[in-house]
Amino acid sequence: MKVLMIHPDKCTGCRNCELACSVFHEGEFRPRVSRVHAYTWEREGLSVPMMCQQCDNAPCVSVCPSGAMFQAKDTGMVSWNSNLCIRCRMCTMACPFGNAVYDSGSKKYP
Repeated sequence: MKVLMIHPDKCTGCRNCELACSVFHEGEFRPRVSRVHAYTWEREGLSVPMMCQQCDNAPCVSVCPSGAMFQAKDTGMVSWNSNLCIRCRMCTMACPFGNAVYDSGSKKYP
């Protein structure tokens, strides 16, 4: 299993992680389709890279009416099945971290 280590204390808010992720997974420089998003609180001078937290009882999974968002029984990994998805975007509203993002351009969840 691969693990991506994020060190929030080292984040400068440059958002290069978003660009690298979008190029690697989607073949284009589009931060919107990245699997990692850097959130910045300018007043505090703080930036934090965030990605799916792989919640134990993932809210995105429990609200999905079609079963497109699911949690693998053996690994517990939260995933998305594009063939079952009805594009209702309930998962984006349910994610407490704001990490379920829908890209209307490609009509998918990165």
